[in-house]
Amino acid sequence: MKILYDDQTFSMMTHSGIPRYHYELIKNLNETGVDTELPLFFSNNYYLKNKDVSNHFSSLPYSLKILNRTLTRFNRYYSKRALLKQDYDVFHPTFYSPYFFKYLKNKPFVVTVHHLNTTGDNVFACGEYPLIEKASHIIAISEATKSDMLQYTPIEEKKITVIHHGCSLSPSLYPAGKANKWKKPYFLYVGGRQATKNFPFLLKAFKIISAKYDVMLLCTGSPFSSSEMKMITAMNLSDRVKGFVVKDDSEMCQLYSDAVCLVYPSLKEGFGMPVLEAFACKCPVLLSNASCLPEIAGDAGLYFDPYDLDSLIDGMSKILSSDSLSNELIRKGIKRGAFSWKKTAEETLKVYEMVVYHASNP
Repeated sequence: MKILYDDQTFSMMTHSGIPRYHYELIKNLNETGVDTELPLFFSNNYYLKNKDVSNHFSSLPYSLKILNRTLTRFNRYYSKRALLKQDYDVFHPTFYSPYFFKYLKNKPFVVTVHHLNTTGDNVFACGEYPLIEKASHIIAISEATKSDMLQYTPIEEKKITVIHHGCSLSPSLYPAGKANKWKKPYFLYVGGRQATKNFPFLLKAFKIISAKYDVMLLCTGSPFSSSEMKMITAMNLSDRVKGFVVKDDSEMCQLYSDAVCLVYPSLKEGFGMPVLEAFACKCPVLLSNASCLPEIAGDAGLYFDPYDLDSLIDGMSKILSSDSLSNELIRKGIKRGAFSWKKTAEETLKVYEMVVYHASNP
């Protein structure tokens, strides 16, 4: 069996959960002997830096965004060319552009839905819908994402399989005993800061906590926007709240391991990969009780109501003041280690085999 992927997520992103998912999926499938193809001319995606799942050109530092549109056009040409060859059994696009419909012919395709974007209750406004509608089968990365699809789309439940992510991080990725360069205890925030991530809510809680404790808030992801900087300055938190881009997995592991805890205030998530990363790096997790997060964290997290400021403040205070609570959360987090990319690949392969069988036996 041969699985074809395309350039989309690796042309658009240098770091993020979606390209990491596709990279780990391809790598783990290759390790089990599955034939895969990722047609790329150029990418400076961090996860592809070793060129172990594709043979591509990369001339820019991995920390930069892809700016040269000509090079990304070559990527799309490579994807279209591979589609037209028809030398594969299943196609698995890495993002949601429907460009490939006219090149697919009668080959089956599988799409992974990482979360469902809707405008109000209008699912037809979400970018994923054209692929969801036409896909041979759909992979949802959590039961919560599956539930959203069943609620907002006419897709039948039998067309959806839930397959969880794995985790790529472990304490072995950084030297043991390395000193915390920040000198102060800190809460850690990881990921984007769009509206559903509830970041201003976290800032409000941190302002109150930082008046009682000598503590910082470190935020990874994209640099703060001008509006975020204004908000932080208006709260007089400029010396307490720091944002930066993490250069590699080793640095990320150390940030988790040295943190008081990961704080995850999201209102809606498709999966919540930082939760598993924190567990793997022995970092306590303080997270909202919304969306898929209880499904992923189980009893290994300390939960708060993402609409109740006092609930978050109380959780932050408890973790700061109780080593026994932190140690208990770390112990439970380690026990949640059943999530693995190998398992993700094995379960995804079963989906591929199923759609090939149905395509051959309509």
